[in-house]
Amino acid sequence: MQLSELSNQQQVLINLGMNIAKYLTIAGGSYLLFWKVFKKKYINRFHNYFQVKRKDLKREITYSIYSMMIFSLTTIIGVYLIDLNVLKLYFEFSEFSITWYVFSWILLFLMHDAYFFWTHYALHKVKWLRKYHVIHHQTITPTPFAAFSFHPVEATIQGIFFLVALSLFPFHVSVLIGFNLYSFIYNVYGHMGLDMFGKKFYAAPVINKFTHSHHHSWHHKYQNGNYGFYLKFWDRVMGTWKGPLLKKE
Repeated sequence: MQLSELSNQQQVLINLGMNIAKYLTIAGGSYLLFWKVFKKKYINRFHNYFQVKRKDLKREITYSIYSMMIFSLTTIIGVYLIDLNVLKLYFEFSEFSITWYVFSWILLFLMHDAYFFWTHYALHKVKWLRKYHVIHHQTITPTPFAAFSFHPVEATIQGIFFLVALSLFPFHVSVLIGFNLYSFIYNVYGHMGLDMFGKKFYAAPVINKFTHSHHHSWHHKYQNGNYGFYLKFWDRVMGTWKGPLLKKE
């Protein structure tokens, strides 16, 4: 049975359940491990641990659940567009070469990095969009729960990325699922609110081209730089790269 053969209500409920389970497992699990179980071990690596209040966590979880609802709706829309051959998702490896399969991972990564930077930049710079980004920036000190704390409009903007990507290029279903999971985890990582690794790790070749939690914590505190998601590239191009949040800040 295809997903599109289920009722609309069944599709939404199944997908929503999967998204909420993923959020609670990855974001909740990260919070439990690093902010609770191993808090003493990482206490000197937190950016501003004692500024986080219970009401902040409640707000972040609530809006993240709303975002999971939006993501579920965009997924269901995608299923119908795939059945109508509007989107270019494929299921058999034989449909395209292995070279394309490998390259498509890189392409999707670069597309999402650019898409996130420019939509995020617009949410800060375009007057009528700013009010929708305020919800996310009610979080001054990020926690894993804040990763998807979006206004529904912002959640929609981010949620339709995969529809845009699939309308332009063919991607194997495993690429879509795998990259979606990677993106989800990386977003939680960016909102950890602490340095999970030591200075040598962040300074290592290749690793130092990526953004990390101390960069995004800077963004949440000052809000006028470090707009990128995975890479520093677009921030450097646009002159908005600000570096990490320092402990004294």
